[in-house]
Amino acid sequence: MSVAAIPHSMREKLLRDEVAYTMSIKLVKSIEIVGMAKTAGFDGLFIECEHSSFDLETTSQLCVAGLYAGITPIVRVPSKDPCFVSRVLDGGALGVVVPHIRSVQDAQDVVNAAKFQPIGFRSSTNGLPHHQFRSIPAKLSNPVTNDATLVIPMIETLEALELVDEIAALPGVDSLLIGTNDLTAEMGIPGDYENPRLTEAYERTLAACKKHGKWLGVGGLHARLDLVEKFCKMGARWVMAATDGPLLMGAASKRGAEMAALNESVKATAAETNGAPAKISNGVSNGVTKGTTNGTTNGAHISDSPRLSIRLVPSQFSAKSKMTTDWREIPRVSEPSPAPARTSDSPSSQPPPPRKNSLACERCFKRKQKCDRLRPACTSCADLGVECIARSQQFDFNAEDAGLTHARVNGYVESLKRRVAELEQKVKIAETNHVSRRSFGASDAILPINGKRRRSTEGYVPVVPMMEQVPPNGDEQSTVEDTMSAIGLLSNKAMAESRANTGNEPHKLAIIESISAALAIDGRDPSTASALSSHHVSMADDQPIQLTRDLTLSHIQRFIDWSVWLPYIDERRLMEQYDAVIDSHDNRDKAPLQCFNTYLAIAIGMSMSPEIGRFSALATNLHTAAAKLLPSILHSQEPLDTLHCTLLLAVFSMFNPSGGSTWHLMGFIMTNCIAAGLHKTTISQERLGEDSIYRVDWIFWSVYLIDRSLASSMGRPFGITDHYIAVSVPEAPGNDDESGLPAPVRNKLALSRHLVTHAQLISDICGGDQPSPIFSYGNLCFWREFPPPTNNTNSSCSYPPECLEQLACRAMILIVNPPTNTRTNPLLALGDSPEIETDTISSCKRLIERLYSKSTNNTAAVSFLDAYNILSAAVAYVCLVQRIPQSNQQGFAETFQVVSKASVLLTQCSTRFVAISVFQQFLLSLSTKIMEGQASLQVCASPI
Repeated sequence: MSVAAIPHSMREKLLRDEVAYTMSIKLVKSIEIVGMAKTAGFDGLFIECEHSSFDLETTSQLCVAGLYAGITPIVRVPSKDPCFVSRVLDGGALGVVVPHIRSVQDAQDVVNAAKFQPIGFRSSTNGLPHHQFRSIPAKLSNPVTNDATLVIPMIETLEALELVDEIAALPGVDSLLIGTNDLTAEMGIPGDYENPRLTEAYERTLAACKKHGKWLGVGGLHARLDLVEKFCKMGARWVMAATDGPLLMGAASKRGAEMAALNESVKATAAETNGAPAKISNGVSNGVTKGTTNGTTNGAHISDSPRLSIRLVPSQFSAKSKMTTDWREIPRVSEPSPAPARTSDSPSSQPPPPRKNSLACERCFKRKQKCDRLRPACTSCADLGVECIARSQQFDFNAEDAGLTHARVNGYVESLKRRVAELEQKVKIAETNHVSRRSFGASDAILPINGKRRRSTEGYVPVVPMMEQVPPNGDEQSTVEDTMSAIGLLSNKAMAESRANTGNEPHKLAIIESISAALAIDGRDPSTASALSSHHVSMADDQPIQLTRDLTLSHIQRFIDWSVWLPYIDERRLMEQYDAVIDSHDNRDKAPLQCFNTYLAIAIGMSMSPEIGRFSALATNLHTAAAKLLPSILHSQEPLDTLHCTLLLAVFSMFNPSGGSTWHLMGFIMTNCIAAGLHKTTISQERLGEDSIYRVDWIFWSVYLIDRSLASSMGRPFGITDHYIAVSVPEAPGNDDESGLPAPVRNKLALSRHLVTHAQLISDICGGDQPSPIFSYGNLCFWREFPPPTNNTNSSCSYPPECLEQLACRAMILIVNPPTNTRTNPLLALGDSPEIETDTISSCKRLIERLYSKSTNNTAAVSFLDAYNILSAAVAYVCLVQRIPQSNQQGFAETFQVVSKASVLLTQCSTRFVAISVFQQFLLSLSTKIMEGQASLQVCASPI
């Protein structure tokens, strides 16, 4: 038994090396659109499920209709998830287009979901519409279905473009599709179709397709047929040619404009009769005045003879009264009407050619694209079905300053060109000076967005670095960002666009002011924030801080041990900077970033010390000195330097009340991290140079760790949801020496990855689509019972086990009492899973007792997040214990003891963070309720 090949009009045309074209369907849900597309001559249907409200049933109906109409149904699914890919193929699609491809594995996942064995892992089924719903053995039907199924990954991300050769080489990938609009957006040139970088992207993708025998599709350019033709001549072989919505809108707009022209023609004819409406009889106009011709109607010409004679001129009309069907000849009300044309008696007279405006239309002008300037609508606007608004220059010749001449216009244009040239020269000079000033430890952070250095949105901070002379010309102080802002401002003025949101000066968002505002919030008592609250010890502006190795080595080592939360920091480079600063007699000759890193690392280590009382003044002094170096560091306009410095400031604020508001600093950090695109792309380590202190593939995940820890402890929203994160968690180095990293560093990165896994569990628990509590509890147990193995038991990079227990306890509390924005009921109704409740009680008790034991031994390093975790553990313990029947007084005494220990811990925290005293007062009230007996604690049985 043989199985007939599946009819596939689009594939057959591609095999003939012809250009196939599809019609996108995202508006019309009924199957009539399929027949219309077939009649119109399209080769395929591009059914849009990513950018439409189509459900699976609608998509399947359109696909089946396409199969029976003989037109290929292709579906663009929202993601590579097999629940989308395989189901639309089972529903009748002959091809699947998958967006958001960022790696070779993403493309391989699409192949696995779309192709049957042996190419992929698509689940076999029978009765497919491709075979007229017949039951055919899989051994016979699967190879035929595989041949007919087009797997089309999209090249619309920078990562996919970088890996396009490897993606095209995958077996099972039949074609690639360039998503032009998303690709230009990722390149930083949205909608700039003329940019040579886009052409280079097409050339690179075409080369990969030709090398591996795959077809290339063109997407997102149906309004630019000139570019479509260009790319097809280069080698592209199928095109997303049109979309149902714009086609309908364009045709409707065209007919509406034609009817408006008809109405104007009728009104003009009536006006020419001097107010006497023409009387129409049998299609002939009888309106005659004083023997003159009044016009022609329906092909009847009325002569000026006293005797009424009528000559019929077939299909000939006067220019004034003719009803045209060509949209290019429809007059616009917004333009001055031309003088009435004289009626020609000759049957050979031709209609006037389409008029052209002297200026591009408003839409093409603002989009900086070519405009053919046809009236009443240019080709670009007509194809899209949008209103084409003519631009005009209006001058008041009666004004006092009237007298604009061509010479003056040309002189103004030349002055603009000269100004732009001057600004561009400043850009080059500023970049040259910037590169020459970069020194050891301050690496160039070049983001791979458009091949150029991404500048931060923050402007120039008016602080002159130490030992740097002030240039005599104030203009030289302008940064590259200011220069580019000036160019943008100049463009706004030259184009005469609205300046409602544009000031007379370039925009300068002074990030140092934002950071200073966060630092000004007093960690002891936020209600008493002031501009000086974060700097309690006065220090001369130019007074150097003399540090000794004996005093500071243990503190910076303590910070490095804790830096498992900051895996992006290269410990060896940090210690090199520490040695350079310590060995220097005068830190003025050191780069500001080196001093900043050293000062703040030592200050954080001191703040973590149980003996913080001895070092409080020095830690605050170092923090103040680091904050004063911040403007000169931010002046470099390096995004990674900005993130690094503010992240260290946030860490300091967690352990020291003089550090300001951690929450506000983290909000600023996450905003800048997202603005730099670090949640979507990873910078190549090679671009930063060998002296970089950063492990760039870990910098986003360091911010992620602190954000999740802060938000889950304080009950605040996350800075970013996992749905928008595209970068992968870096793999931990193996147990061998192939990575070239010492064992302590390998241990640290493995543990950092373990912490990221916990943060992702927290995201799942607190997310809007929270999984089952049993599922979350199972994941947490696996995380808790299988910590990462260490490469060397003697490694100095160890993390206290009670810290991992604290993280596990925090997750347990969130499982039994999820945030209010989730859809899970508080306390689960855990009757079916008492082991979760019991485990939570044990975890809370164990955490409080461990921390209490460390506090009595004077070995505890307290952050304000510890206070939040202690309070949560105590309250959760009391509430859950009350749900368990108590048969004797032993349980009551044990509960009272746990709460008392937690109260002691919070009292110690409140000595450093005064606002925490509210937590301690609450636990004292809770202790009183426990002493009053069971009845007074019934309120605790309610949700926490």
